[in-house]
Amino acid sequence: MVFRYNYVTSDIGHVQTKGRSRAKFNGKIFVIVNSDLQLQDRELKNIIRVEMMNKVVKSIADSTLVNQKAFDDRILMEQKNDQKERQREKDRARITKANKVEKSGVVLHCIKCFKESCCLDDIRSIRNQHHVVTSDLFLDKMKLIDLKKQPIIDGFTHQQKIHCGNCQHKWGTMVVYQQQELPLIAIKNFTLKDDKGKKWFPKAWKDVPFVISSIDMDDLGKQNNFSEAENPEGSQQEKGEIEEDDGLIEYPNIMQIEE
Repeated sequence: MVFRYNYVTSDIGHVQTKGRSRAKFNGKIFVIVNSDLQLQDRELKNIIRVEMMNKVVKSIADSTLVNQKAFDDRILMEQKNDQKERQREKDRARITKANKVEKSGVVLHCIKCFKESCCLDDIRSIRNQHHVVTSDLFLDKMKLIDLKKQPIIDGFTHQQKIHCGNCQHKWGTMVVYQQQELPLIAIKNFTLKDDKGKKWFPKAWKDVPFVISSIDMDDLGKQNNFSEAENPEGSQQEKGEIEEDDGLIEYPNIMQIEE
């Protein structure tokens, strides 16, 4: 048997878990969830999605028996269309990058409460994908909440969640990169405003119309203040998190999934 404790993945993970349990544990999975986490609904949706997927796969398999050549031609056409769309996306991204301009005096404000957070000049990009704040003044504007788990994603160790110190809106994650702690932020959580009052509301970093410098060793050398910073509220428990010393906890919601 497989027991999952307060852990629900996507429908893909659902299928993978069932495959492993079928091979080793006779196809039985138990999902134990805390009612406050609302994970039971997510698992039920995964079950529905898997059932829909199985019906679609069966329908496709049946269609190949009717006319194999027509099916192959349709697949080839879809692949070519998908390839063309990906190329158009690359072309648009290249044009957008070429049109970016250098600009100073742009300030990031919290998207929820519009509190000033940092300047665009203090942001550096890592591998043209991830964006971090290099100014230690940013520490005074944010609140840190410890993560129960500290996953390593794309070379970054995620340690704490970063929230607005004023309205608690999530800004990003405190990560460790090359042995330095850095605030990794998502631009969708901020509004850009220049010294003339013009505003931008980008959904992704690629939508920011300004040039952002890449991080270098000098920038990493400035980050010692982040490592030494203390979070007075870091010990607060988030809703849904379970401390190790909580004692006996009853879980009324136990789901069993069988083949």
